[in-house]
Amino acid sequence: MFKTLYNQARILYRLQPVTGLLIKSGKEPFDPTRPEMEFIRTWAELGGETKETPFLPGSSMKGVIRSHAERILRTLGLIECDITRDDQACVRPGEESSYKDHCLACRTFGSTSMASHVRFTDAMPWKPGASSSERETGYQSISAEQRPGVMISRRTGTVKHGPFELEVVTEGSFFGEITVRNYQLWQLALLVLVFRDMNEGHQRVGAMKSRGLGRVNVSLEEFHIEQFAALAQHDGMQIRGIGSVEQIVSSYGLVSDDAVAKPDCIKKEDGMFRQVFVPDGVGAQEAWQSLAESIMSGAHWRSLLQREEAQE
Repeated sequence: MFKTLYNQARILYRLQPVTGLLIKSGKEPFDPTRPEMEFIRTWAELGGETKETPFLPGSSMKGVIRSHAERILRTLGLIECDITRDDQACVRPGEESSYKDHCLACRTFGSTSMASHVRFTDAMPWKPGASSSERETGYQSISAEQRPGVMISRRTGTVKHGPFELEVVTEGSFFGEITVRNYQLWQLALLVLVFRDMNEGHQRVGAMKSRGLGRVNVSLEEFHIEQFAALAQHDGMQIRGIGSVEQIVSSYGLVSDDAVAKPDCIKKEDGMFRQVFVPDGVGAQEAWQSLAESIMSGAHWRSLLQREEAQE
């Protein structure tokens, strides 16, 4: 599945807190003046100095997105896998398995025996490749505050631990990249559904989500789709997934009808041995939404929803 590069989508997203946001560092602070629960930080070169800056780990974003993607697939009746339980996982640890043996979630985000199609970078307060001044501006835009908290005993209804302080980010933006390689079109549409639900507050990010934290807004800043090899050998009026490569459809159990007409708001640019698709005259968010709507209204999405019936 990964020996040949057929297609690749690179997505740059912006995440902004709507309510307070806390990604805990997981370590005890040595400074007694610091809150007990600190926002995670990393070192970065800013204005000629090395400073600690808040950031969102790629692992945190992958966990949030995968968790909700699995919820969507279960709601659609497309998976029954629970990777947290060996007896309910699509492939048990140590078992010999093929790509076809994995459920749609594990095919997308990987498992202990198979690599992920989706890769996440850490989300920083500036865009990748930002200049020194842009990095400094992004760093300064992050606003954090300390809030008090207590832990209440469910048995007695009294304070069990605390009071303590936690640090939450209330303003600013974090920019991260998602790369999807050798994908089917339904996998791109699944990401759109996850982002939609995050923006509507159905999926939150970080700690203390039941206490009002973690509501965020996610928007696309840029996206870049590339098609290689067999997928690039046509006129470029279609955006295709790997299910369009006839030689691998049956061996990997892929969803059929894996192509959609290119929306007018997306243009094709010819590259060396590849086709490149980018937004044309509109924002990345609007173009990406148009692509997702084309996918979910077409034959490919219907083939996905009818997948279990077709296999029987």
